[in-house]
Amino acid sequence: MKRHLQNHNHSKNETLSPFKDHIKLRREGRAASKRMREIGRQCIMGQMEALKRGEKLDNNILSHILQSAVPAGDSNVIDLELMIDHCVTFFLAGQETTACLMASTLLELGRHPEIVYKMKTEVDAVLGDDGYVSFEDLSKLKYTTAVLKETLRFHSPVPIVLRKTPKEVVWNGIKLPANTSIIICIVNLARQKEYFESPEEFMPSRFLGGDNHNNMYIPFSLGPRKCIGKQFAMIEAQVAMAKLMKNFTFDLVPGQSFDCVASVTCKPKDSCRVYVKPAAPRSDIIPNV
Repeated sequence: MKRHLQNHNHSKNETLSPFKDHIKLRREGRAASKRMREIGRQCIMGQMEALKRGEKLDNNILSHILQSAVPAGDSNVIDLELMIDHCVTFFLAGQETTACLMASTLLELGRHPEIVYKMKTEVDAVLGDDGYVSFEDLSKLKYTTAVLKETLRFHSPVPIVLRKTPKEVVWNGIKLPANTSIIICIVNLARQKEYFESPEEFMPSRFLGGDNHNNMYIPFSLGPRKCIGKQFAMIEAQVAMAKLMKNFTFDLVPGQSFDCVASVTCKPKDSCRVYVKPAAPRSDIIPNV
């Protein structure tokens, strides 16, 4: 937790820094934000124009949101800037965190060929020859889902969450006044020996029996303020990982680092570098299995 606090304070100091590099970074950040909002605006306006023309929209999240928020294509019923806020937030939050999850998963799979074998066996059995992932298939990918959950425990893309007490709270004999800011370290919670067997080991089997870990496992936070994209993120990761396991094999580039860096999200320090090859028969993944 101390390390995360130091990173947070460092970022805060950079925000106020007059140094040229930090000024340049802030300008680039503002330019990127402006560009993202413009892209969001173009996407939304394009879809709204298609709605007005009575066209059938593509099957994606933005289309469903607009068709719910803009009945009969009446663009006057929405706050466009607010819609852009939501669109950009959903895109950035969903893309970044899920990408971190996938990268960390591939890194761990590179260190655990026995886990890869179990995943490929399950994926081949569930998807069959065509490799199509239906919604009904997701509940059958139990081991694949367990691997993703273990990655979220071991390498949570969101290392901390911030909360504020609405009123005075007494917890474990400690009095917390109202309006006290609290930092909850998701990473530390998920490494508690009292709740996780061998917490420093990557062990997907711990999630085959459910998620009852006394609220110590909270990669999406908890309660009424938990991540609204939790279900979507897991479905996205399940489909992508099943497709990858079905069609490819991955070998880590020699010298690949397994360190992480906290920068908004917690991600592999040197990214995820792997050699990608067409899928091999299961018997080739682990000799003599």
